[in-house]
Amino acid sequence: MNNSKSIKKYLNLADVFILVLGSDQKIHLINQKGCEILGYTESQLVGKNWFDYFVPEKLREGVRQVFFRIISGETEQSEFYENPVLTSSGEERTISWRNAVVRDDQGKIVEILSTGEDVTERRLTQEALRNSEATLRAILDTCVDGIITINEQGSILSFNPAAVRIFRYKPEEVIGRDINILMPDPYKGMHPGYLRRYLKTEEPRIIGTGREVVGRRKDGATFPLYLAVSAVSLSGNRMFTGIVRDLTDFKRMQNEIIQAQKLAAIGEMAASVGHEIKNPLAGISGAIEILKDTLEQEDSRRQVMDDILTEVVRLDNTVRDLLAFSRPWNPDTQLCNPQEIVERVSASYREQEGLAHLKFVFDGDCDTTVQIDPWLFEKVLWNLLDNASDAMAGKGEIRFAFEATPGFLTLTVRDNGHGVPTEHQEDVFRPFFTTKNRGTGLGLAICKKIMDAHGGTISLFSIPQKGTRVSVHFPLENVKHV
Repeated sequence: MNNSKSIKKYLNLADVFILVLGSDQKIHLINQKGCEILGYTESQLVGKNWFDYFVPEKLREGVRQVFFRIISGETEQSEFYENPVLTSSGEERTISWRNAVVRDDQGKIVEILSTGEDVTERRLTQEALRNSEATLRAILDTCVDGIITINEQGSILSFNPAAVRIFRYKPEEVIGRDINILMPDPYKGMHPGYLRRYLKTEEPRIIGTGREVVGRRKDGATFPLYLAVSAVSLSGNRMFTGIVRDLTDFKRMQNEIIQAQKLAAIGEMAASVGHEIKNPLAGISGAIEILKDTLEQEDSRRQVMDDILTEVVRLDNTVRDLLAFSRPWNPDTQLCNPQEIVERVSASYREQEGLAHLKFVFDGDCDTTVQIDPWLFEKVLWNLLDNASDAMAGKGEIRFAFEATPGFLTLTVRDNGHGVPTEHQEDVFRPFFTTKNRGTGLGLAICKKIMDAHGGTISLFSIPQKGTRVSVHFPLENVKHV
C-alpha cells in the first residue's frame, strides 16, 4: 500500500471511513475519519489486529470468516453490509461497509480496501419513524436520503425532498404512478413480477436488506443507487418503504482512490525503469554516431543508422515522459504574467522545422499576474502546442484567450484540427491513453499533474473534425491584477 503524502492527504479529506486490512488481519492504513470514529490516533491503530480489537466479541468470528472468504476470492467483495465497531470508549458504532480488493502483480488478493459510513444515527432515526407520524414527516422532509413509499400495486404514495433531488421529478409528477418509472430497462419490466412473487410467498430477497441497483432520472440518465426496502403494515394496509442514496459521488471517489494507488505504483516503477534505461540509451546513441562517422557519405548503411538514432530518440523521449510523470511536482512559484510566457513559448515552438505554416493568434491581452512556476507552465504549454500541431498536421491556427471568471483566471487554447472523438474525451487525461499512432499518452496526464500541483485544473472539449479547446484554470487565490 503506497503511503505517499498526496494519497494520504486525499484520504484524510474523504468524509467516509477508509480502512485497508492486510491478509494478516492487521490495519495497514486508516484515514482521519476512521480515527475520529474509533477514537484513537493513527499510530495507535496501524498494526493492530482489526478483529481482535475493534469488532464486538459476539460478532468477531463471523466477521473474520467473511474476511477470509474475501481474501481467498471465494465471495464477492463489493456487497454492502453493516457491522458495529468498538470505539475507545467501549461504544458500538454501526458502519455500512463496502469492500474492494487490492491484488499484487500475480493477481493474488493481498489487501482489502473498505470504505464505510457511520450510520448509527440513521438507524436510530429509522426506528423513530415507526413511533411518531410527526417525527416521520419531519424526517421525510429533511433526510439526506431519498425515502419513497409504495402500495401493494407498486404505485408511489410518497416522495420526499431528497428523492426529488436524486430523481429530478417533482412529487406531483410521480405520486400515483408505478415505481418502475424510476427504473431503467430491463429492471423496469421485471419489477411487477418481483412484487407479485413477494405478495404471494412473502419470501424476502431485497426486503429487509440493502443492495446496489441502477436508478433512472427524469431525463433518462442512469446512475448507481443504494436501495434498502422494508415492508410495513398500517391500519391493515401493507406498504413498502424504500430508502435510496445516489452513489455517483461515492463510486467516483472510490475509483479515484484506487486509481491514485495505481498511479503511485506506476510512478515508482517508471522512475526505476527510466533511470535504468536512460544511460544505456545514451551509450547506444553515442556508439551509433561513432559508427556512422566511419562510413562514406554515399554508404547506404548511414540511412539505417539514422533510422536507429531516430528510434533511440523516440525511446529517450518516452523515458523522459515516464520520469516526468513519476516526479513529485513541487512548484517554485513566482508572480508572472501568463501571456508573456505563452508568447515566449509559442515563438520558440514555431521555430521548429516544418512549422512555418502554423499561426498563433491572441484574442485580447491579459492584464493579470498569477503565482505560478514558469518552467512547469512552459511544459504544459509545450504539450498543448504539440497536440494542437499534430491535430492540424503543422498547418493551421492556434488561438489563445485569457478570461477572468469568478474564482479563476482561465487560459483557453483552441485549434482547428481533427479533434478528439467524443467517446475518448473523458479519457484524455488518463496516463498512457493516446489517440495518436505514436506517443506515450503521458503529455496531458503530466499537464493535469502540474495543474493539480498548482491547485488549478485543466479541461478539454472537442468537436470531431472541427477542433479542440483546452482550458487551463488558475485558482483565484493565485491571481493578482496589475
